[in-house]
Amino acid sequence: DCGPDNIKQDLEPDKSTADVSSKWKEPTSNVKQFTINPPEISSSYQFPVGETKVEWTATTSAGSASCTIYVTIEGE
Repeated sequence: DCGPDNIKQDLEPDKSTADVSSKWKEPTSNVKQFTINPPEISSSYQFPVGETKVEWTATTSAGSASCTIYVTIEGE
């Protein structure tokens, strides 16, 4: 199980992107090193209207595991 839940948020008036940092959660794992795709995304990323797929991958000597969430910004 990945951990973080999908995020849904309404776009604020007069904005073209949304800040979801208050709802953002990193996945929990005993692995310290994650890669995130797309790489520019972080808790402070400004998400556009629509659905953005965010995928974390944790890699260890035993292999790798990924989890995906969707950030959906609903607006005009």
